[in-house]
Amino acid sequence: GFETKTFNYDRGIRLLADVMDVEEAGVLDCFVEAGSELQRVQVAPEADAFTFAEIASHEGVTVAEEDLSAAEAEDVLASLRAVTNEMDELEVTTGSRILFITPTLKGVLDDFSLANPNRSNRVLTRFSRIVEVPQSRFYTAITLNSGEGDQFGYSKGAAAKDINWMVVERSAVIKFDKHVASRVFSPDELENLDSYMMKYRKYGIVELLDNKLDGVHVSCAPLA
Repeated sequence: GFETKTFNYDRGIRLLADVMDVEEAGVLDCFVEAGSELQRVQVAPEADAFTFAEIASHEGVTVAEEDLSAAEAEDVLASLRAVTNEMDELEVTTGSRILFITPTLKGVLDDFSLANPNRSNRVLTRFSRIVEVPQSRFYTAITLNSGEGDQFGYSKGAAAKDINWMVVERSAVIKFDKHVASRVFSPDELENLDSYMMKYRKYGIVELLDNKLDGVHVSCAPLA
């Protein structure tokens, strides 16, 4: 049967455009520009951080602590090989396994491959994609801003750990996002505001399928 899931992410913000700016650029141009900047600087990082924290904190997901702060490439490769071997033995499909990894650790692997062309980094071919995730979006838990004053933004959660890398088989995760932008309100309609305004809202869900958790593995740093 079907199981009903509720949205676990819902955020909104008001975008304002100064009347002077609007006269120069046109109403929509102002909001397109403001919207793309908001997306790049706040919405996308927060959505990423929320997704990774939800996955890492899901009951039944394997989270292994390992200190890779001074790791050599061989250590990282061995860590990845152990996990891919385990997933292979559990018959997790290789066609859609994604490796999310910090740019720092990916750099360690890249430098190793360049310096040692004859040494094997073949384990990396066990992933369909490798995606770099800045550490600032890669925590086992986050705290979302309260939303007072309509704001996006998050911080690392209390007792949260830095994630080193995460392997996710894509079918294990349900992820749905919806973006809603309201019509533009003019200063005539807005009391106390000498600005044009548009409301922007994003809501969605990040959920894992319990019968697919073999396809998810998180490596995180110990608490400092």
